[in-house]
Amino acid sequence: MGLAVGGWFYFVQPSARLQIDAGPDGIVASTACQDIGNGTRTVIAETVASVLGIAPADVKVQIGDSSLVPGPMTGGSRTTASLVPAAIMAAEQLRDELLERAEQLLGVKGVAVPGGVRHPRGVVTWQQLLAGSPPLRFVGTRKRDQGGYFLPPIADIAPGRYVAGSLQIIEVEVDTRLGRIRVLRSHTGIAAGHIVAPALARNQALGGVIQGIGYALYEERRLDPRTGALLTGGLEDYRIPGIGDIGELDVHFVEDGYERVNGRSVGLAELVTLAPAAAIGNAVAHATGFRPRELPLRPDRVLQGLRG
Repeated sequence: MGLAVGGWFYFVQPSARLQIDAGPDGIVASTACQDIGNGTRTVIAETVASVLGIAPADVKVQIGDSSLVPGPMTGGSRTTASLVPAAIMAAEQLRDELLERAEQLLGVKGVAVPGGVRHPRGVVTWQQLLAGSPPLRFVGTRKRDQGGYFLPPIADIAPGRYVAGSLQIIEVEVDTRLGRIRVLRSHTGIAAGHIVAPALARNQALGGVIQGIGYALYEERRLDPRTGALLTGGLEDYRIPGIGDIGELDVHFVEDGYERVNGRSVGLAELVTLAPAAAIGNAVAHATGFRPRELPLRPDRVLQGLRG
């Protein structure tokens, strides 16, 4: 058994904005940001929907257009941390405006509930209020965290003051005759604040652990020592883990803390890839007494270490 821990900072883009347009045709959330597979569309839809108590599918998301309000650069540990607070602010402005409109329309003060406004005579939905409303527009911003940033913003990027953490426990089996290492199971604990999109976060964490296993045991870039040309340029030469190499995977999120972070969300991204290789190295040392110092842990290196 091997255990390792990891920590990773997050970045904030102070200029990040998110705009919400609402009217008879529905709710549209927009920002000039890309989605390169990190779930930006889902994060925006989930955040706006959670404030209003509606389904994420009821929020149309528009990104990828530089004419929209400024959004964060799409990258690890910055997109979610920058966009979630802005989305919350814009959605709360829309909710409060619709509450006032409901009071004017009904003549009584209502209370916001999931999907609409509750009043003494029943519930009026957001859709009903928007059906007779002129177009509404609100822009949310990413305010500073409590305590400010770790460093002042440089080129519109500021490192956050608080650190996300991970803990990795991995069980391996070492064949001491052939030098092969097999991962049996792994348990991953992650503290990265509020998880906005649980299904996507779990998928990202599992992918990061699998990458960490590949980095520790299989993946190796080789260069020609004379020319510098890449010799492992395809999957025939560059080994990555398959489904039979990763064992049982378990991920657990701890969402406590981070109350001083605006939006209480910091990025997963690099965090989930940090600890698996170290945990595997510790597990190999626990099983055999050989302390690995070089990756990947190829069979020849394991056998050489065992003989030494």
